[in-house]
Amino acid sequence: MVFLMAGTATFSLKFSQHLFGTTEAYPFVEPLLFGAALLFATGDTLRKEGIKALRFDRKTIVAGIALGTFNFLTTFFTLQGLRFLPTTTFYPIYYGTAVVVTTILGAALFGEKISPRRLIGIGVALGAIVII
Repeated sequence: MVFLMAGTATFSLKFSQHLFGTTEAYPFVEPLLFGAALLFATGDTLRKEGIKALRFDRKTIVAGIALGTFNFLTTFFTLQGLRFLPTTTFYPIYYGTAVVVTTILGAALFGEKISPRRLIGIGVALGAIVII
């Protein structure tokens, strides 16, 4: 399911780039995507859980804002990258860098050990980026 959703998001970003290009409408793509996601998620939550599910505490609101900000910035920079690089170059760099960054953040923030296997994975990801 994760790969299906990631693929759908990737497709929608590339499609919006193709559809809007660099016109004046392009800056509105991201808010439209997030607005549609908000409406869909709210409707689905109401359908499954009822109105009680829409009561939030402070911790939930702060976590939602933090996650929403991160997702917004990720989408914004993805759209910017797609404006300047071809898809066949951008996505391998994007996902290869994600492997490296998440491994380093996991070690730095959560004390995870970077095993030789993970080092090899980082090396392969970086090598692929250099080759591209």
